Amino acid sequence: MKSIIKYQIYKILESKGYDGKSGKMVPQKEAKMHVVYTNNPDDPNYSYGQLSSGSTQSLKTINPDVYNTWQVGAFVTCEMEVAPAE
Repeated sequence: MKSIIKYQIYKILESKGYDGKSGKMVPQKEAKMHVVYTNNPDDPNYSYGQLSSGSTQSLKTINPDVYNTWQVGAFVTCEMEVAPAE
């Protein structure tokens, strides 16, 4: 089953992360996000947001093309499908 999940970034942390290509430590950012609640049954986030609002997720990257788009208050939407363990 696929779910559409809408998150909102509430905090951005910066640390150092390992870049496997260069072998060096580089800036790394982590977006801390919570699931957005919605009352709108037409919203693709409705089924997930109704039961899981307040759930959190974090996303880390060393890619500045990605983390430079992050801002506190910004929304991140993703599609998730869980497959059985092999």
